Amino acid sequence: MIRFSVLGFKGGVGKSTIAFLLAKELARKYKVLLVDRDNVNTISNLFGIRDGLINALEEERPGSYMVTIGNLRVLNLTALFPRYLPSLERIVPEYKRVIGDADILITDNPPNLDEICELEFKAYRLATGEAHCNSVFVTTPGIALRLTLTHMNEVPKILRTWVPDLAYAKLTALVINMVKGEVGDIPVERKVIIPFKNDLFYSGLRIGTELVEIDQLVKYAEEAIENNNSGK
Repeated sequence: MIRFSVLGFKGGVGKSTIAFLLAKELARKYKVLLVDRDNVNTISNLFGIRDGLINALEEERPGSYMVTIGNLRVLNLTALFPRYLPSLERIVPEYKRVIGDADILITDNPPNLDEICELEFKAYRLATGEAHCNSVFVTTPGIALRLTLTHMNEVPKILRTWVPDLAYAKLTALVINMVKGEVGDIPVERKVIIPFKNDLFYSGLRIGTELVEIDQLVKYAEEAIENNNSGK
């Protein structure tokens, strides 16, 4: 299995859109589990998921926190912020069952990597027997871009405080979204530039949303998949 984390240090940059479109495209070839770790629940709302895995465990009840469409499964971690978090002993068996035979796991994350993100990452480590991170950072031009370039290297440090035996943390791509002009020289080799889409901005994300620019991100992701499978 390979894991991709879609990250952004600022809300409103289109992170959930990129996570969903990447998952949808990869699901044409692979079994993909898309994990909604974002507090806003954009992706879960898109699929009509009103429950969360952590909420169900907290309340000790069955839950309806996942939907499956073809090769794509969408899991919501939290529908409402829980009063307390379940122990790893409680979440790991259920998370292992949910992960199942997925080839790829993609997480959509909040701007701040919080204790729910930490719990999920530790549970992933115990459920799968290893942990790694292929990061996709999503930003917009201007201050958000400068913030991302300044702090993106902090993420591996945070992950290693959570899981000290982290196998690796690599950058898959930097996505600069909603571009209206020139972005200048960006010191990142693997980047995807997505122009401002008027219809998407005002109409919002839909299951049928398509972006031709996502093909470049899929290419970078498949390179990461090939490297992961070959042990590079």
